[in-house]
Amino acid sequence: MEEKERKYAQLRVAMVLTRLLEENKILADTNKKDHYKDLTLIHSQLQISVETGLRPATLTSIFNGDSNPTITSVIQILTALKKTFVEFGNLYENIPESEIQKFQMMVASKKRRNNRKRESDN
Repeated sequence: MEEKERKYAQLRVAMVLTRLLEENKILADTNKKDHYKDLTLIHSQLQISVETGLRPATLTSIFNGDSNPTITSVIQILTALKKTFVEFGNLYENIPESEIQKFQMMVASKKRRNNRKRESDN
């Protein structure tokens, strides 16, 4: 696999996992408005870390598209989110290239902001 194709695959995985996590966040917010708390609903990377044993830094790297996650890590994340491979695959296959590029720019922008914040904190 060419470097560009590998990077796009990483970004696609990151985008899908981010979308699935966002779905859970939206559900958690809706539940909160309805005064219902589902203690089993995972809606943050930190909760995924606790549930799976994956390090927070590893999850950040996966969700930013910086690493090539193992299938085991993807399975652990999907299981924690109570999502299926069918859901994952449908989203993965239907991401247009334009969205991948937007996601890549958004992640780069977020990293620049975080770097500036760290520099100003020092």
